[in-house]
Amino acid sequence: MSDEVMVTFRHLRQLGYCAGGIKRWCAEHGFDARRFRDGVPASELRATGSAFAIKAADHAEGKTE
Repeated sequence: MSDEVMVTFRHLRQLGYCAGGIKRWCAEHGFDARRFRDGVPASELRATGSAFAIKAADHAEGKTE
């Protein structure tokens, strides 16, 4: 079992990300937005290099307020 932090819609909403922005980001980066229901590994988001994704990963890992 992995201890990987999973980023979910809850994390994205806590950051104030809107549904339209999430969908747009997913389309641009080849992600299926539905994956956020169960969670996307923080490392997978970081690998995109996107500030949007890195901020979400940091938040889920408790590295931001």
